[in-house]
Amino acid sequence: MDNIPKSASLVATHILYIATETFFYLISRTSSAVVIQKII
Repeated sequence: MDNIPKSASLVATHILYIATETFFYLISRTSSAVVIQKII
């Protein structure tokens, strides 16, 4: 019974990690696109 909450929190942490990675990836892509537009 103890393994269920642990795995659930593990999945939640994993999802949060992926969401954070995606978020920062999108921000870095957007900001680099803005920088490129300003240079051009």
